[in-house]
Amino acid sequence: DTVWTQIDWCIIRWLLGSVSGQVRGTVNHRNHTVYSLWTAIWQLFLSNRNQQGILALEEFHGLHQNNLSITDYFTRLQTLADTLFDCGMPVTDRGLVSNMLRGLSNKFAHAISTMTYDDSKLPTFLQARTYLLQEERRIDHAASHESATALYAGRPMPPPISTPSPAPPPPVPPTSSGAGGHGGQGGGQ
Repeated sequence: DTVWTQIDWCIIRWLLGSVSGQVRGTVNHRNHTVYSLWTAIWQLFLSNRNQQGILALEEFHGLHQNNLSITDYFTRLQTLADTLFDCGMPVTDRGLVSNMLRGLSNKFAHAISTMTYDDSKLPTFLQARTYLLQEERRIDHAASHESATALYAGRPMPPPISTPSPAPPPPVPPTSSGAGGHGGQGGGQ
């Protein structure tokens, strides 16, 4: 059927245009139908999914935030969780949050106790992400404020402004007394 063949070749071109040159070279795409090409690509990616799953699981459970931002840390966790799902090893949201809390850096130690305070309710992955993004912003703001204060406090003190000292009061002229030094006025009898 001519129409079917045209549709088949359009999809084949789309598939071959969607994969890398390395994948194109790996799958033998001559004289393929869409089904056979798709199956070859699928097998290439999923034939070793047990091994990929085991490696992703190991990386997932060993991931630590270290110097990653919260956004980068959560993106890496989500990517690994997606890989595990694709390999038939899905991670529950609770497992994702628990692993995320385990790998947080020490600067979020207070947040771990806050989020795990209520035994009956652990936050969802998205709730934890939102909370930790706000905490990261708060910590960064406090650190920048603290460093600005430290810079200000570390400045040398300017020399004191010298103000002219007030002039001493003028001397009081001695009073003259007629009584020969008794200091009184009048006749002194």
